[in-house]
Amino acid sequence: MIFPQIRFLIIIYYMADKAQQTEAEAEKKKAEFEQEKMQAKSAAQKQTMDLAERARYKLAELIRNGNDTTVLIIGLTLAIIKDTVMDVGLDFLGGFGEIPILGQLPGWGISALLIFFMSGKGMLKSKITVKVILYLLDLLPFLVNDLPFTTLSVLYSWNDVKEKALKAEGDMEVLEDMTEAQLQQIAESE
Repeated sequence: MIFPQIRFLIIIYYMADKAQQTEAEAEKKKAEFEQEKMQAKSAAQKQTMDLAERARYKLAELIRNGNDTTVLIIGLTLAIIKDTVMDVGLDFLGGFGEIPILGQLPGWGISALLIFFMSGKGMLKSKITVKVILYLLDLLPFLVNDLPFTTLSVLYSWNDVKEKALKAEGDMEVLEDMTEAQLQQIAESE
């Protein structure tokens, strides 16, 4: 009769030991899960902070471009030289400007220089269709090229840059309140 009691005690001891092991494994898994959760949260916070820093840099660059009036002055100077001296002046100096291709080469050279200069400063990145049409109209021969299309194009481009700068200033003020998707959109925009 002692054996069944010992057997019963052994079974109870074994079950208690198994329950303790199961409880210890559950606690260990819970701790691992909490640690992974904290690591994922930390990684997500780091990623969001990096994204916010990239967005802040992009906005600061847009604001800096919008406040850089030297770009406007240089661009307008080149455009006015092209529209007055090259287009109108060469037309009235013995008709040199009206000679197909040869008479328009100096103006085309200044236009190319202006396009290169403006594209480096981000002035040609958006609404490119209107700007290309203005430049193409300026390349037409005879009296059409005497109109100030190049100057209009520079002013239109500068207006676009100033609008972006004003929008960037507004976005910079509410940067902390933006969602991750909004930050991503700003950081990857051109």
